[in-house]
Amino acid sequence: MGGLEYWDTSFSFIDRESGQETFVRLPEMGGGSIIAEGKLPPGSIYTVGTDVTDARLALFLLQTQMNRGSGRIIPLGNLSSKMKEAIKTADAYLKANLKNLGIDHDLKAYDFTIQAINLNQAKEGSETTVAFFISLVSAILEKPVLDRTVVLGEMSVQGMLLKVASLPERMQLAVEAGAKHILIPSENKRDVADVPDAILTAIP
Repeated sequence: MGGLEYWDTSFSFIDRESGQETFVRLPEMGGGSIIAEGKLPPGSIYTVGTDVTDARLALFLLQTQMNRGSGRIIPLGNLSSKMKEAIKTADAYLKANLKNLGIDHDLKAYDFTIQAINLNQAKEGSETTVAFFISLVSAILEKPVLDRTVVLGEMSVQGMLLKVASLPERMQLAVEAGAKHILIPSENKRDVADVPDAILTAIP
């Protein structure tokens, strides 16, 4: 099965004697509710990144914790070069726009510990800058993101939102994982027409 060709397809058989219908799960049906119900702590957000090496998409849970320090960004784990670059871009835009965001903290007095939890065993996750930015802001403001939300997108150092590739596939992965809200770049609005109705109706 390729891409979205048979998305939202179920397979079942009916016992002729009892009339009972039994559904059969297949690997292509996705991983189920990886994204659990309930609010995440401030600084936590889900995103979908591109694993260029394996030519596939992957779901990540980003988590940022703010502590007293000296203005350092401390990435945990074996983050790919693309994700480290995304963190630098998000941090640069954040520091240049603190007043516009209504943030009065002196970021030089805090350290930010950032972790990207790989939920699909991918090697890397490019196109995740917007999610890292929201993770940082959420941690600073101590406000959680709306529960079961997935943020998609890449951004420039000046805050320009960039179009992401394979929007239908990204949204499919998010919905299959249990997402109820998906934020996409405005540059992708034309691509929404290519998203199957079954995926759109799964998002309130």
